[in-house]
Amino acid sequence: MKTIELKVDGLCCSDCAVKVEKVLKDTRGIKDIKTLTAAEKAVVTYDEAEGVY
Repeated sequence: MKTIELKVDGLCCSDCAVKVEKVLKDTRGIKDIKTLTAAEKAVVTYDEAEGVY
């Protein structure tokens, strides 16, 4: 498992955060996602062995 922080420009509210989380959670290999609206970031934990595409 690896964790990365991604900059998400325009992540300004909870509605945006929910949309970002939904898309990322549906991506193969993603195990966990936390959005930080104040910092405009997403913290993603993924399994390298499963591949992230």
